[in-house]
Amino acid sequence: MSGNDYQQISAHYQKQALAGNIGARSMILSGQFPLFSRSNVPFGTLGVNILRQDNGTAYLFSTTGAVLSYNYTVRISSQHHLVGGVQGGFFSRKIDWNKATTRNQFADGQINPSLDHGEIFNDYRSRAFTTNVGLAYYLTDARGEQRFHVGAGMINANKGRFTYLENDESQAEPVKWIVYSQLRLISNPFFELGTNMYWQQESKFNDFVGGLQLNKGINPRKTVSEEHLGLGIYYSPDHSAMLSMQLLRQNMLLGVSYSMPFGNKDLYGIQNAAEVTLGWRLQRSGKKAAYLVGNNRGRMPAYNAKRSTAKKLENRSPSIKYKSNSKAVRAFKTKASKKADARSRKFNRKMSSYKSRAKKESPAYKSKSRLRSIFSKKSTFKYRKVKRPSYKKNKPNKWKLKRRGLLRRNNRRN
Repeated sequence: MSGNDYQQISAHYQKQALAGNIGARSMILSGQFPLFSRSNVPFGTLGVNILRQDNGTAYLFSTTGAVLSYNYTVRISSQHHLVGGVQGGFFSRKIDWNKATTRNQFADGQINPSLDHGEIFNDYRSRAFTTNVGLAYYLTDARGEQRFHVGAGMINANKGRFTYLENDESQAEPVKWIVYSQLRLISNPFFELGTNMYWQQESKFNDFVGGLQLNKGINPRKTVSEEHLGLGIYYSPDHSAMLSMQLLRQNMLLGVSYSMPFGNKDLYGIQNAAEVTLGWRLQRSGKKAAYLVGNNRGRMPAYNAKRSTAKKLENRSPSIKYKSNSKAVRAFKTKASKKADARSRKFNRKMSSYKSRAKKESPAYKSKSRLRSIFSKKSTFKYRKVKRPSYKKNKPNKWKLKRRGLLRRNNRRN
């Protein structure tokens, strides 16, 4: 929807086998492109779909069309959103009479396509324009991740009309109603469990599908909704079940599903159906949108645990290759790192021993001119030792005795 900040192009293929040689197949190429203003404010999503559908005996009935869609999100609050969309499509339908068979082509109990069918067919196409409308409600959490959504749509709202025969009256296509919903039951940084529901009605016929889907995160630096491996199982009251698998990565997606009948195998003559979806995703450059995206994943424990710490540039020793008047660039520090450094300076100070303080050396400069000259490339520091009283070799060292606490004892004995 319009909350996504990535572009997506996907290809979808579905094939369904019916009784005998009757079947149906569809191929769809779709793309969604979010729209943003110069100030990074989203104002909708543009979608393009191109489809081809073949069904009937030997796939003699075909439909080709293109659909252009646009939806817009109204942000009620930080967690409540409304999405409204409209679609407009142009479709062309035709019948390939070369794949049709008549009684004249039956020979010895079998169909012989090489025989003349004995009929005169006209290659006639029927074209129509259809419109679809929909409305959805989204609920998100504090991180911007979707928790619940429910939506409804009306297909062929303008009642587009197709005519297949020259003498046939134009009949309007039936209006189809669709209701779908999704609820996230369990969510943590490692996996998510949700439920999906889909219901549609057309010409007093109903179809309902519901099930569960489990998504396992595969990238600790991303949220589960951004990159995951999902497995789902769905059930329909028409005695059919469907298994699905979905792999979602940053730049691609792959989906596979397979439905099978159980119970009454002769129900509507349906045997099975398989679907495959392959898509490419392109992340939008620049700042992300402030809603319906995982922009707060840095606060998650799974993300912080794998994040590597930055090197401390301030601990590097200066090199003499740099000029004397150049200033070192201060490394960027967060508030937490600054507080940690302050605590280490306060409680982890090095306590020098008496021996090191006694041998401490002081630089031999006092004037400002001498202070400037020592920072040049060729200049070197000159040190001089602090003068200490000299002692003869045969006399004890008072400095060492004082440190050991033996000076007073020796004086008393002497």
